[in-house]
Parts: sequence; structure tokens; C-alpha cells
Amino acid sequence: MPTSQRSSGAAGSPDRRDSPPDRPGPGTSHFPIVGVGASAGGLEAFRQLLSSVPDDSGLAFVLVQHLEATRASMLSDALSQATSMPVAQARQGDRVEPNHVYVIPPGVRMTLERGCLQLSALEGEERRPHLPIDLFLGSLAADRGRQAIGVILSGTGSDGTFGLAAIREHGGVTLAQDPRTARFGEMPQSAIDAGVIDLCLPVASLGTELAHLARHPYLRRREPGPTPLASARVLAQVQAHLRASSGVDFGEYKPATFARRLARRMAVRRVHDLTAYLEVLRREPEEARALFDDLLIKVTSFFRDEGGFDELRRIALPEILSHKPPGGPIRAWVIGCSTGEEVYSLAISIIEQLGDAVPPHPVLVFGSDLSERCIAVARAGLYSDAAVQGLGEERLKRFFTRTERGWRVSQALRELCVFTRHDVAHAPPFSKLDLVSCRNVLIYFGQALQRRVLEAAHYCLNQPGYLLLGRSESAAGVPRWFTPATPGGKLFLRRAGPSTFRFAAHAGAFPFAPMAPASDHAGPTRADGAVARLVDDLVLARFGPPGVIVNERLDVIQYRGKTGPYLEPPTGEPQSQLLKLARPGLSAPLRIALAQARRSSAPVRKERVVLLGGEEGRSCDIEVLPVGPAVAGERAYLVLFEERRPVAKGARAARGAGRSASLD
Repeated sequence: MPTSQRSSGAAGSPDRRDSPPDRPGPGTSHFPIVGVGASAGGLEAFRQLLSSVPDDSGLAFVLVQHLEATRASMLSDALSQATSMPVAQARQGDRVEPNHVYVIPPGVRMTLERGCLQLSALEGEERRPHLPIDLFLGSLAADRGRQAIGVILSGTGSDGTFGLAAIREHGGVTLAQDPRTARFGEMPQSAIDAGVIDLCLPVASLGTELAHLARHPYLRRREPGPTPLASARVLAQVQAHLRASSGVDFGEYKPATFARRLARRMAVRRVHDLTAYLEVLRREPEEARALFDDLLIKVTSFFRDEGGFDELRRIALPEILSHKPPGGPIRAWVIGCSTGEEVYSLAISIIEQLGDAVPPHPVLVFGSDLSERCIAVARAGLYSDAAVQGLGEERLKRFFTRTERGWRVSQALRELCVFTRHDVAHAPPFSKLDLVSCRNVLIYFGQALQRRVLEAAHYCLNQPGYLLLGRSESAAGVPRWFTPATPGGKLFLRRAGPSTFRFAAHAGAFPFAPMAPASDHAGPTRADGAVARLVDDLVLARFGPPGVIVNERLDVIQYRGKTGPYLEPPTGEPQSQLLKLARPGLSAPLRIALAQARRSSAPVRKERVVLLGGEEGRSCDIEVLPVGPAVAGERAYLVLFEERRPVAKGARAARGAGRSASLD
């Protein structure tokens, strides 16, 4: 999906996170299963919930609470008075049935597999926190797909947040008790802050909502996808409304994925007809934001797919370092970084690879995503116990700090990582990179968009440069620009040769205003967030070359970055013609590069172009990229300027003489 272009992982289901299912696993019946989590104050919340749900809803309920491992639980007996549904303590191998309630026993790990409950004893002295709600909800998501429903009630801590994220990613629905009505609101508030809740209501209202969900075709249909959708014309209107609201064109994404996520939103809003949902979009501006967020499928975790990171450590990083001059920078880009775990994992891998290198190599890792909420979480670098469970004590001690709200990435590591909202489908890519990670992003794109992203990756990489894809992604379009670094692996080496990348202009500019996080648990304060965005923008301005977009007549129609060192308005009448704005020394190379780009419809690069009349030995590289498709029959061009280090006077004179001869 769009970068969240996608993207939090499913606790307890590492093998299925990269390809979220949209149907229950084989061998299971087709009815929704509701996983309900609570801790402190949970007994009363459980009672209220069960008493408000019809006994014949067709739903099955599995209740998970933090219990003392050494004490017998009377929870099932206490809850049997609240409902006419059978209530029993779960046993190993129990097949979950509709209109039944199953309660976790004390001292066990409980998961769902092929519709049956699996129980295993807790290890004697577990060094990591036991998070039974995350564990069960993650397994429920993997086993049940869109027929998984997650509910978080009263409790302290953040257990359940990670599991709810997994349920949403797999197409299920998530609910939380309104924290203001809970005896202990910290647990539902954590899930709300993380942006993984579809509906937040008082407990009694949650029961009513569950009854409505149980009857919706999205959760009852055997076949995936929204079969009752209206005509293609209405669907196109939905996409057009979303494009106008968000600035993102989802028409280039896979239709089946778009349809499934759209159907999920319709279920949450109790809408059965697409035409009716279009009216909801037009009537309620916030629904467009909710649909936009839902389409950004977020699948990520620290060191997700360890095999890919192993290939980086064994092959890519040693090769990159072998070509770096002393102190040369290492730069990487994670496309669809979601909440930042992969960016920090990559930075950690590079630091560990460098060891005690002298002189040290500066490290900069870009993380980009379409979701402002995800970017805010990534910048804050604050993660739950569940999120960091697989890191190991050594990495936690070196790269994280324990806080009251979770684990915060160390300041030293955060300073190496820059996060920005970026549309990889249409915005100019970063440049001079050594590594691009584009994992589980391409699987949501149509073929044309996949090809454009791969072309962009080839364009922005150094030689040698590496591309890392996800486990579920096809390498069918890769050989044209990359060659496999290992047989059957997902690491690819950039093929040497000129780039064929064409910058795709886009009229949208993210109309949605940035979403401030609800609390420090999800991100920085409003002031800190503004500072973080300012700092990131300054860094991006430094590493993203400045330039202009011009039309066929070479009139400047848009500026990007600080172009003052290369362009200067002449005296007299206002001027927009690029060649008349160019500083001395740039006009002739610009004219030639633009003419070549026009003829070839391909990028053209002119290196070490000397700027005259200014600082001695100053030069730059000029790159011209055709912008497509043509608008109103006229093509546009992106012109980028990249500063070069000053050259010696003798070399400058020689290059200047050679260039003059070639231009004549």
C-alpha cells in the first residue's frame, strides 16, 4: 500500500505479517471471533460487555486478562452470571464456537491456531514482560483475517496495542472502551494514541456495536472483498474524492487491495452500499482521513525478516564500505517506513558494522511515509514493551532508554535518522544513496507504479548501490535495473548504466493538515514535533538537491529548495525564463541538457559545470528529468542542481577550456 506506503507487526504471527490474509485460515468456520483484553478493573468491564451483547449474535468471545500465574482463577464463574452464553475456562485444543465465551486460565500463553485454542505453560522466570493480550490478538489476526475483532477494556500499561495493530492490518476491526469510562484508562488510551482503534465507546455501546458488526456482510461473507460495491463509476468518485482530500492517487494501487480496505471502512460505518458510503465521505470530512489512514497498511517491526538484515551485514554493507573514501558518508532510504522501526534497525546495523572505524563514516538514514501520524511516532522514537521484545538486552542497553511510557530510542541514534512525509509515487526521490529498502510496499502497487518506483531506486543509488525488497514481493520487474546479490534472496545490486527514471509530476500536495499525536506515548509534544519537522526539513534541504520545474518553453513553473546559488533574477522586468535566470556559466550546459532530455525523453546529467564570476573553483552537477505524463499536451522537466566541492585553479581552467570547446 502506499507508503504505510506502508508497514506494526502481528505479535505471535511473524510468518504471516508480510501478506495479511483476508479470509480465515483453512479448516475454520466462517464466523467472527472477538478477542477481548483487560487488566486492572477488567472484571466489571467484562461483565458490562457480555451483558450488552445478544446471546445469539453469532460471535465467539475469547477473554484475556492479566492473572496471577500461581492463583486459581474464578473469572469464568464470575462472568457466567452476566450472560446466557456458555462461559468456560479455556482448555488445550478447544475449538472456538459461536455464541460461546472462553476465558484464559492463569499461568499460560494462549494463542489461536486453525480455530482452536492453544495453551502452553509460562516459563518459570521469564526475563521479558509477559504480554498475553498482544500474544493472543496477534494470533487471532493471523488465523482469522478480516473475521478477527479486537476489543481493549480497562487496564494499565500498553498490552493489546500491538495486537490490535495486527488485527487492523489483517483486515479485522478494532474497538476500545472510552478511557473516561474505564476504572483504569491507560490501556485503551495507549491503543487510541497509536492510531489502531476504529471505534471508541462506553462498554455498553461496544456490545451494541459488536452486534451490528456480526450482521455485516464484510465479516460474514466467505469470499474476500466488497462484492456488494456499486458500479465502477461510483468507485471512481470515491477515489476522486479521496485524491482531492489527501493529495494521493490510489488509482495506481492494486484494485483488490483498495476494495478490501474500503469494504472494511464500510463495515465500521455500518454502511452496506458504496453509494451510501460516498455520501458519508462527502458529508463527513474526517471519514476521508480515516479511509486514507486505513489504506496505508502498516507492517513493520524491529529487524523484521532477519534474513534480509543478515544479507545486508554479510554482503551489502561490506561492499559499500570498501568503496567509501576515509570518512565518506553512508546514506540509506527506507520507503514506507511507517512508525520507524525499520529505519532505526537499519541505522543500528550500520553502526554495528562500522565498529570503531577511524575516521568514522557519517551515517544518515531517511525514512519516508505518507502517514503524518506514523512519521510523528517515528520521530518520537518511543516504543512499547511488545515492540522491542525481539531486540535483545545488549541492543536495548546500547540504543534505548527505559522510560515510564516505554522504550525510547537514544538521542544519538535518533540524530542519524530523518523522517519526512513523502509520496514515492510522485515526489522526487532522494539522491546519492548507498542503500534503498522498499519492503512490502510494491505488493500494494499496480505494475506501472512498481516499475516507476524501481526506476527511481536505480536513479538515486550510487554504484555500488543496493536495493532490499520484502519476502512477499516479486522480483519480476527488477532485472532491468538490478541483479540479485544472492540466489533466491531479496537483496539486489544496482546495474551500472544510465538511469531511465522520469519524474512524475502530481498536482496534489497533501491537503490533510498534520495530525498532532494525542499524547507523549505516541509522539513528541506539539512544540517538539514542530522543531523535529523543522530540523528534518533543513536536513532534507541539504541532501535533497534544489531545482526547478520548467515547461517546454523553459518557463519556471515551480521552485524546490534553495536555488539562489544557481539562479538569480535579472534587473528590469520580472523574468521566469530559466536560461535568463541562470547564473554565469550555467546557461549553455542547461540549454544542451534540456535539448537532449527533450529528444531522448530520458534523464540527462552534466557533471562539474563551472559557475563563473563567483567563488574560485566552484562547480555543480546539473540533472534534467522529463516529468510525465504530459499535461495539456506539454511536457515538463525537473532541473536539479547538486553542489560540487571546489576544484583546484589549474584543474578549473583546464575543464573550462575543454567545456568551451565542446560547446562551440
